[in-house]
Amino acid sequence: MARLLLVTFFLATSAAIVSAECPGGYIQRESGNCYRAWQEQKHSCYYARNRCEEEGGWLVTIRNYDDQVWVNNFYRQHKGGPCGDKYWIGANDVSEEGHFRWQQDDSDVEFTRWTGGQPDNYYNEDCVVVNSNNMSWYDKWRKDVFFCFVCEMFPRSC
Repeated sequence: MARLLLVTFFLATSAAIVSAECPGGYIQRESGNCYRAWQEQKHSCYYARNRCEEEGGWLVTIRNYDDQVWVNNFYRQHKGGPCGDKYWIGANDVSEEGHFRWQQDDSDVEFTRWTGGQPDNYYNEDCVVVNSNNMSWYDKWRKDVFFCFVCEMFPRSC
């Protein structure tokens, strides 16, 4: 009986995993989350954060070098005409100056790719932008500086 329950649980879990999918406009990373490069026009960090949340996600989280390379390649492949080389990510120090956290889960940013002299908090900068040419990070003002961005979300079950 216990074996039958275990097999049933395994099959149900496998079916749930197989049936997980990304909503329209999002692309699933192999065995991972769903991503979308917002490419219609550049926006402020504030807008980008809210837009990703409205979609059920967050500005992209980059936990390690492999994530950085994958997200950067994704952005470069999917960015639209008005988008430049830079894009917003979910790292920010909105809550506490100098303490960068991820929008996704409010966890500490441990992996970084700050360029020289960054973060510098010039004009009270709270958001992080990546230069896709060299994957370097900069802190930027969130209200009147405009870039395209990448949203991330968990796959949804059918």
